[in-house]
Amino acid sequence: MRKKVIRLLSVLLCLIFAFAFAGCGDTPSGGDNGGGEQSGGEHKHSWATAWSKNADEHWRVCTGDGCTEVSDKASHSYGTDGKCVCGEEKPVEKPELEYTNAIKDPNFDLGFGVYGQRDGNSRLYGYFRPEGYTSGKSSWKVAQWYSGYYKMPNHDTFTEYPAEYDILKAERKVEGTKVSYTDASKTFAFDNKTGEIYMELNASDEYTAPRTGTGPWPHLLVQYTMEETRLSKIDGLQVNLDYNLHKIEKKMSDSEYNSGIHAAQLVWYIVVKNCNENSKDNGKYIWFGINMYDNRNTSLGTQDSYFIDTGSDDKLGTGAPIYGVANGKTHSELPKVGKDISISIDIYDIIKSAFDTAVKSGYMENSKWSDMYVTDGNCGWELPGTFDCAVTISKFEINTGKIKQ
Repeated sequence: MRKKVIRLLSVLLCLIFAFAFAGCGDTPSGGDNGGGEQSGGEHKHSWATAWSKNADEHWRVCTGDGCTEVSDKASHSYGTDGKCVCGEEKPVEKPELEYTNAIKDPNFDLGFGVYGQRDGNSRLYGYFRPEGYTSGKSSWKVAQWYSGYYKMPNHDTFTEYPAEYDILKAERKVEGTKVSYTDASKTFAFDNKTGEIYMELNASDEYTAPRTGTGPWPHLLVQYTMEETRLSKIDGLQVNLDYNLHKIEKKMSDSEYNSGIHAAQLVWYIVVKNCNENSKDNGKYIWFGINMYDNRNTSLGTQDSYFIDTGSDDKLGTGAPIYGVANGKTHSELPKVGKDISISIDIYDIIKSAFDTAVKSGYMENSKWSDMYVTDGNCGWELPGTFDCAVTISKFEINTGKIKQ
């Protein structure tokens, strides 16, 4: 009886080891054979199809049709003869993702909280509400930093911003489901049924003369909030934005204009933040920027940018890195007035590059990719130059993607 039990246990152990090691550890990324050789036209090993989020990482897959790879390179050596020893090489298709919009209150049914004119003051002074809505905590905000700054009687106090440049004090107008506000230099309008936002900022009504040196400039931005999303738990981050530039008018002479300090910029930022409370870098974040328009761009670029938002004596800085995506990655042509423009791109890998750059620079040296989240951001006009500008945004989505099961 004892011998039978011992024999039975031996058989069970053999079966356990057989199943435990079948197909494991057989997805090499290098150029060696790795056990993928053929014998009599049949595979000795079978590896499941795999997809790498990192384009520089190569995963070999051995299937019934032969070996496949994920690689930007034209070829990849597997055997001593430089060919796939399993058979024909085929590219592995990127898996299909299911996307969900992560923007809170995407049609701004609860309206917009409104900040004051002084930069850095996080207090909300009031709300813009859609017709028929009167209460509720809004996920969206309107920022009007430095509006009226150059019309202030005393720049030393930073407290006497002129009321006519405060959009919260502007008259509310309603046309159907569209609600609009216009003050001395700007108009903000929105429609919670169509999901459209209109932003107009006329810097010619802000500056008394062309801006010089490091002085601040007027802003008109919307700030949005996202469902807090851990980047390591998703497989993609798709941004979709449709917009139309209604006007870009330079209100300064060629002799006054200096491209080093004067610009018309339509910006879009996503905050990429370390939200791990146990990390030394908890709270540190990156401004991840998509360029919607910059009058100084004369061609589509291919090189991303990275610098620190240091600010100046007159303008507050956050001290965080600003990572700018090359417009050649987001646009097929330069944006033009009167033309419908659409941005649709999965930025997951680019955000990973932004994070890697911040780590290498020493700003986030104590951070891991698993610490990072996307949380919120802003979009709108910044006008360091004397330009009058207007835009309608008709679609605004940031979609988290998961591989379809």
